[in-house]
Amino acid sequence: MTTSICSLNYQFEENEDNKLRPVLVFLHGFLGSLSDWDYHISHLRDRFRCIAIDLPGHGKSINLGSEECYNFKKVSASIIDILDRNRIDKCILTGYSMGGRLALFMAVEYPDRYTGLVIESASPGLKTENERKKRYRDDLKIAEELNFSTLDSFLQRWYDQPIFLSVKNHPDFAGLMKTRMRNIPSELARSLRNMSIGCQPELWSKWESIRIPSLLIAGENDSKFVAILSEMEDRSKFSRINIVADCGHNIHFENKNTYIKVLRKFLESLEEV
Repeated sequence: MTTSICSLNYQFEENEDNKLRPVLVFLHGFLGSLSDWDYHISHLRDRFRCIAIDLPGHGKSINLGSEECYNFKKVSASIIDILDRNRIDKCILTGYSMGGRLALFMAVEYPDRYTGLVIESASPGLKTENERKKRYRDDLKIAEELNFSTLDSFLQRWYDQPIFLSVKNHPDFAGLMKTRMRNIPSELARSLRNMSIGCQPELWSKWESIRIPSLLIAGENDSKFVAILSEMEDRSKFSRINIVADCGHNIHFENKNTYIKVLRKFLESLEEV
């Protein structure tokens, strides 16, 4: 049975000069949008066709209808629909944080659609049912907070979390906050209710069977995800980790040029296979 899809906003530049180039698909994290990847795409379009997607509740992918349109399965089917409509059989899937968790889910659901996988600061999920239930309860509280506080005060509290210390200390943090203020709190709440790691299927048990060449990127100051991605590397001979110096959770924002350099090196290795 075919899964129905929801309409997601996306950006894709294709013309006669580049239609034979490999395709890179970018998935942003919570609070982000497809514009998070503008700088990176501008430096990669010489070799790749790039698709950046607004995930549900973010950017222009809002007011999508039912709650279903915001969950892992429906979002995945909607992204596959974007590929199909653009006649893209295979691509390299790149995801950060929430987008990285979605990328891992898609690698399990549609393993034949990817020639490469890039996972930045993301996890195959929580390992026990109790952990998932607790996290989901916590995220429901955050979603409720979004409905009853100003976006500015929510963002201040969100970026006060220790995991975002190096993001908050970044010279362009004010610019990042300006883009985050474009979000709609009620839409962010819908995203969080449906794409919380608490309701993400546990994928550790399936990760070892994924035979897609994978790059795992973590910032050296983000000890939690250094540990998670190191374990992922240990469990899969198809993956390798790159720990980026002087970065925390959001490498592609904190050091754009190093991120692009690391990504290019991995993409070149795929072309050699």
